[in-house]
Amino acid sequence: MQTSIQIPPVAVALAVDLLTGGNVVAFPTETVYGLGADATRPDAVEMVYRVKGRPPNNPLIIHTADTAAAEHCAGGWNPAAKILAQAFWPGPLTMVLPRGPHICKAACAGLDTMAIRVPNHPIALEILNRFGRPVCAPSANLSGHTSPTSAAHVLAELDGRIPLIVDGGNCTIGLESTVVDMTTDSPRVLRPGAVTLEMIQRQIAAAGLNLAVLSGAPDGSADSPEETRAMASPGLFPRHYAPRTPAFRFSRSSMPGVLNWLKEAGIGRRVILVAFPDLPPIPGVSEVLTLPAGGAACAQQLYATLRRADESGGDVILLEMPELRSGVWAAIEDRMNRAAQELP
Repeated sequence: MQTSIQIPPVAVALAVDLLTGGNVVAFPTETVYGLGADATRPDAVEMVYRVKGRPPNNPLIIHTADTAAAEHCAGGWNPAAKILAQAFWPGPLTMVLPRGPHICKAACAGLDTMAIRVPNHPIALEILNRFGRPVCAPSANLSGHTSPTSAAHVLAELDGRIPLIVDGGNCTIGLESTVVDMTTDSPRVLRPGAVTLEMIQRQIAAAGLNLAVLSGAPDGSADSPEETRAMASPGLFPRHYAPRTPAFRFSRSSMPGVLNWLKEAGIGRRVILVAFPDLPPIPGVSEVLTLPAGGAACAQQLYATLRRADESGGDVILLEMPELRSGVWAAIEDRMNRAAQELP
């Protein structure tokens, strides 16, 4: 199969034709590029899993053109969900809701719940509006690898596997959407993102709803990607978003351990350092890639920087963890934790 990269308006018409025919298409959203297929067709959904090599117990996120279409897909819609949809859609918020009969069960890992959102990207919305049906769209990359934030990233992973990449430039947010489980008594943030826990808490409180907003996956989440039990949400596997090069994370407070590791295990290795500004020089590092100090800028550049590190011909990547833990930094920390191992 030859993979074509096209820009709008031609790309949108091609994308709609392919989706209508049950095929897959990569397209931009504000978060990352998605690999889209008709969420009502089992054969199309199966193609997404096959192209990505994605475990069948990892559900997909359903995308619709507006809130009304999302309500039509859902099997239930509570007051808190209405508040969050009004506040954050279109935008980088995914809600886990009861699955309606129109959504293919395979897109939801066989569960009676589904993850759904309205993206905030003009090209994605045009495709969804013209297609007229819900589209499941996980990140347009091989399962477990670093997510794509440009058409070039998609091509590097899926060239020859898919027919079309719709080029919409670089993603503005750069991290996957926040996922909130709305099927329990208290909303629970399963995956942090640009819509932060604090933002959700403010909206719930302002609406006068006496609900606590919890954070973190509930007990019993999978311990490995080989676990066969269905996940409640995408992004819960401990190993995810990872470069192919072995990557290890560290904090500035653990610098003595980093230096010792380089002296003992780093000898003869080409070490690529991904760090924040003003980190003192580290002996034994071959190349330094700098992450922005600001949260939004760091989120936007994180995956592109990890891909550059992966392409640098290094033997190992050292990834500095952020010192802040609130707001969008919680999402950045989450992705880094899943992309890199603890330094031995």
